[in-house]
Amino acid sequence: MNKSLNIEVFNKGDGKINHECGADHVKVGQKVPTGMPETEPNTRCVSVDGDADRVVYFFTDEKGVFHLLDGDRIATLVADFLMDLIKRCGLEIKMGLVQTAYANGASTDYIVNKLKVPVACVPTGLSTTP
Repeated sequence: MNKSLNIEVFNKGDGKINHECGADHVKVGQKVPTGMPETEPNTRCVSVDGDADRVVYFFTDEKGVFHLLDGDRIATLVADFLMDLIKRCGLEIKMGLVQTAYANGASTDYIVNKLKVPVACVPTGLSTTP
């Protein structure tokens, strides 16, 4: 698998968790994580939060412009891709998508009205009960 998937890990957790490198840092700052070396243009990169329940995908293009795909965009692309596969295969499979109240309303609207995929909204937050 190492010939088809090259993974390099930066900010492995030697310091304060998510310090200048987590998904929120990348999304809010619209920049690569601190400590990550410069990459070739269009190198696919991922940043997660401490427990990896949030992910952002990012790259810098040939002109040095930073591009980010957040969870809403990733979910929309995956739903679109899967719906296309289902239709091409002639399958009668029902699909749904789960989002939180923090989801981008435009993504929810697109998924429901354009892709015709029902969306369920679930609460967010940390559970304090085991």
